[in-house]
Amino acid sequence: MALYDIAYAAALLLGAALLVESIEIATSRKKHIGFPASVAFFLPSAVLFFFAIVIQDLILGIVSFFGIVFGIANAYVALEEQEEHGYEERLEKKRLMREIEELKTEVKKPMRKTPAKKTAALKAPVKARRGKKKR
Repeated sequence: MALYDIAYAAALLLGAALLVESIEIATSRKKHIGFPASVAFFLPSAVLFFFAIVIQDLILGIVSFFGIVFGIANAYVALEEQEEHGYEERLEKKRLMREIEELKTEVKKPMRKTPAKKTAALKAPVKARRGKKKR
């Protein structure tokens, strides 16, 4: 019976700790934890809830149930923040790609005022230019 009481007390403490941490995460607006961490808080509470159903304990059931509720709420908020952040990044990436394409088209525009043959003749070595005879 003592082993059962120790396991029950440990489960109740774990459930209470998960509930308190989930509430703290849900109420703080500094920076939310990611989705995997929210699931990591949700799953132990779910296991404790099923454990409470098996042993038919109301207190552990209530604590773990609210741990599940806050864990799901945290996961939902984390997914919303992740989608919003990803959307902003995609918009920024599209804007940068457009700017790069504009710069590429500006570079490719011809800037010559003289015909190509004349510039080639001017770039030739001086000796080659002097040796040519005019007709």
